[in-house]
Amino acid sequence: MAVFRILIVEDHQDFRESLKEVLTGRLPQAEVDEADLNAEIETTLGLVEPHLKGGISLERDFGDLPRVRCLPGQLNQVFMNLLMNARDALEGKGRILVRTRTSEMGVALFFENDGPGIPEEVHGRMFHTTCNSPSGRPI
Repeated sequence: MAVFRILIVEDHQDFRESLKEVLTGRLPQAEVDEADLNAEIETTLGLVEPHLKGGISLERDFGDLPRVRCLPGQLNQVFMNLLMNARDALEGKGRILVRTRTSEMGVALFFENDGPGIPEEVHGRMFHTTCNSPSGRPI
């Protein structure tokens, strides 16, 4: 089972500023805004669902989340990449589960699937720009 966890920290100003600098450095038009992450994820799920093969189920388990200051467009791109990679990993059969929760540090988002996971030999280079999944998509 593959589980990707995204933790959004609201209380640490320096972390938020560092993240903002990294993200806005690549896409200067991105703007920080308050967002309902459940609604943002739901929007992305609506785009992904038509591309799921018949044997893939998509489950939602959303908790009550506070609104979060973030870069919604960029987070939606992250959500899309996680979901499309999960779809590819499942090869037409399996389950994708998206869960959201509050945590001590902010909110936690979980993207899980019951696919084979990332091969051990890829772990050390999976955030490399040239690393691809078995289907050829970048990881």
